[in-house]
Amino acid sequence: MKCFYHNDADGKCAAFWVHHTEQARDQFEPYYKISDYGQEFPHDLVQPGEMVWIVDFSIEPDDMFKLIEKCGLDKIHWIDHHKTAIDKYKDFPHEIQGIRDNDKAACELTFEYVSWWVAKTMGSPGSFEEYRVHITAPMFTQLIADRDIWRWQYGQVTKFFYAGSQLLDLRPFSVEWTKLLYEPKYCEEIQKNGELIEQFRARQRRIDINYFGCKVEFEGIQCMAINGSPSGDLGQDICDMGYEVGIVYRRSNNGKWAVNLYSATVDVGEIARAFGGGGHKGAAGFKVDSDPNSLWMIEGPFRP
Repeated sequence: MKCFYHNDADGKCAAFWVHHTEQARDQFEPYYKISDYGQEFPHDLVQPGEMVWIVDFSIEPDDMFKLIEKCGLDKIHWIDHHKTAIDKYKDFPHEIQGIRDNDKAACELTFEYVSWWVAKTMGSPGSFEEYRVHITAPMFTQLIADRDIWRWQYGQVTKFFYAGSQLLDLRPFSVEWTKLLYEPKYCEEIQKNGELIEQFRARQRRIDINYFGCKVEFEGIQCMAINGSPSGDLGQDICDMGYEVGIVYRRSNNGKWAVNLYSATVDVGEIARAFGGGGHKGAAGFKVDSDPNSLWMIEGPFRP
């Protein structure tokens, strides 16, 4: 068995749920993180006839054909929620096991799917859609999902949990997941630690905005753009200041520029798709070959 997952909190949590199934634990189970879309899929790591899980990202249809030929259609489970990637399979001739749904985060979808899949292998009847309405993901999974798809149903609790969780080893096989699953107070402890971390980071983000933020007009929308590491929290802070969209961009080590968009009111996923990227309604991104400042009209530096 091999599990390939997106290298963020959502992807790691999704991979944990794969790991948590007895069917997976009983086998040798290496996990491989995929850092970004566009990364070449490592076909050489997959053995003929091997079971493969792909969670929180999608491979190109041509790669899926190769994987089906090598492993068999019945050995592949694919779970994703990124609309742009899923849409590439609109005319794909095979129905692949798993679930694709852009209304939930991958960790929620994986929890639902593996729960049903295990029940199915044990002889429990019923379709996935019938089964999923009767189960609810544990709180730690809901909190990770809440931030990943920019839902913010739990507000500050979500923000503090995310900050605190960044201190943890969240590889799919880490004991931290087991503690989160079976020790409810551990989740609260992480939130308390995260509140202190977030107080410091919020102050630092505001300093960065004051020094490096620029007011811009992008696609007819009033935004603030800042050159820095992709950060949903930084984007959220910009939106909290009254801007419709927060833009965080930087040059990657491959020479391309990554542009990340965040908003609570604008469907930035649609904007990103227009530039060849994708993502969710509240958080999305795309890449360009040159300095993205040419894409927007700079109105002036931010003045607090």
